Amino acid sequence: MIETAYKTFEFELALCNIDKERTKFKDNFLIKYLEVENEKKIKSIVEYIDTLPIKDNKFSEEQHSKIALLLWKSLPAKAEFAQDFAIYINDNIEDAKSYFCVPDYINRALTHIIGKDV
Repeated sequence: MIETAYKTFEFELALCNIDKERTKFKDNFLIKYLEVENEKKIKSIVEYIDTLPIKDNKFSEEQHSKIALLLWKSLPAKAEFAQDFAIYINDNIEDAKSYFCVPDYINRALTHIIGKDV
């Protein structure tokens, strides 16, 4: 079984960690990490979100994808991101267990390998 991401792992990570509700955008593990690492870029994304016409406090699929794209582009370089985010996860493991979303294709691949849900 082969599992693939739509774009890249980092894009999928951004996509699955953005809540569909506008008011919950900043209430997730990845955003909290990025606010520490690059507050200016997150502020720019929030300013963009504030310009969007939102119905019932929910992002449309198109809005959700565009925000994920912006978030993906705000991530540091791959190696730097991988190392720094791993340290952040380790330092905040309880929050990570509760609030960090792993992309579905990764979960499906791990489930296939170990033979049970992760």
